Amino acid sequence: MLIVLPPSAGKTPGRGPALDLDALAYPQLGELRRRIVTAVADAAARPDALDVFGVSHRLADEVRR
Repeated sequence: MLIVLPPSAGKTPGRGPALDLDALAYPQLGELRRRIVTAVADAAARPDALDVFGVSHRLADEVRR
């Protein structure tokens, strides 16, 4: 399965309201979206996160964020 996430440009902390998953289209997907966000955050916290996401060391700051 390939999950495509939007680029994080412009999504710096403290700018704009927090993401409200239940306010998005198809609110019945809220729980699934929460599980995906949690899984991505857990993967980003791993020591081998760059390998998990298949990205180069140039994106290390983005992955940590």
